[in-house]
Amino acid sequence: MDSTDAAAARQPAGSLGSFRSTFLLWLVWILWLPLFIPSIVALAQTHPSALRLAVSILGAVTFFACYLWISWQSARALAAHAPRVYPEGIALWAPITALVGLGIGLTLWDGYGWGTLLFYVASGVAGWLPPKRAAIGIVGLVIFVALVLGLKGDFADAITPIVFIGIVGAIVIAFNWSLTNSQQLRVVREDMERTAAVNEERLRIARDLHDLLGHNLSLIALKSELAQRLVDSAPDRAANEMRDIEQVARQALKEVREAVASYRQPTLASELRGAREMLTAAGIVYRAEYDAGALGGLSTGVESVLAWTVREGVTNVIRHSGARQCAVLIARDERSVRVEVADDGTATSTQTSDTGSNGGNGLRGLSERVNALGGHFTAGPADDGGFRLEVVVPRVQSGRDERISGNIGAQKTIAASQP
Repeated sequence: MDSTDAAAARQPAGSLGSFRSTFLLWLVWILWLPLFIPSIVALAQTHPSALRLAVSILGAVTFFACYLWISWQSARALAAHAPRVYPEGIALWAPITALVGLGIGLTLWDGYGWGTLLFYVASGVAGWLPPKRAAIGIVGLVIFVALVLGLKGDFADAITPIVFIGIVGAIVIAFNWSLTNSQQLRVVREDMERTAAVNEERLRIARDLHDLLGHNLSLIALKSELAQRLVDSAPDRAANEMRDIEQVARQALKEVREAVASYRQPTLASELRGAREMLTAAGIVYRAEYDAGALGGLSTGVESVLAWTVREGVTNVIRHSGARQCAVLIARDERSVRVEVADDGTATSTQTSDTGSNGGNGLRGLSERVNALGGHFTAGPADDGGFRLEVVVPRVQSGRDERISGNIGAQKTIAASQP
């Protein structure tokens, strides 16, 4: 039994195609109906008896009711969004047996003028059965016609019905096979898209967790060291540092929960405040330079990437650089926004390798975020010494926000602090 022969009754109703789609596919079967009109006219011209006429009409109505039901179910399955599921057992063979029996019986009853019914039999068999079994059924029907007409010596008369049965069967089988393959390909493509979306979400969460925990845990470590040094000489300051550690830990827990729930989006303003606090605790002079309107009017996605840039850059300065000073520069024009984090330390191999394929997750994750926005990412030793991280991304704003930011002066805000 083919793998596609699972019970059709188990196919969910929601996966069936719409009425319009089903009807359009049904035309493949009902377009053949006018071919039977000449057979009806020929029967009427023979002036049949009342019994023969009644049996013929009743048989024809039953045959076409069966044919229309089979073809409608076939079209309905082909219009479904899920791969086609064929019936099995009696549910598969009973309708097609009735169709074949009625077609052959009426042809023998009313003469070969009703042989047109075999075209509908071929069409019904080709649409109802799986392609391989349908092909076998069409071949069997062709052999039957050839044998019946051959036994009567009407070999020349057998050519036309055999050719038409073969053509009708081949067209419907090819049509059925093509749509079934399209259904399967669509399902595979949707599965691949879902898998890609899941993987992308996992990477996003991994980047967020790295950025969040790396930053906050570094701050906790720095403040813990500072508190340890102050516990004997300045116990009050040590107690303040411990209280800060508790607040940072609670904030880190909150941010991790929000990041996992996809609620949290960092802001430039909050990251600049966090950068000042971290660098001050580490004994590094902090300098931030940006336009008064540089922090406003940014889309959520753009501001998030820029905020991660500040966080990742400052974290790397504290961890790897051994710097005495760190500067954060934010500038924007009509098309883009630029954030630069630079220090005067030594660009270590650990700091620079973070952008490589085998490096850590920090700068590499940040690079992925920037590339997703069509921006430019640079990280490496600066020409005048130290290490420089620069991110440039297209600015995404509404027209109203652009007008507001355009009215803001070029006043500079320079903030500096020293431990």
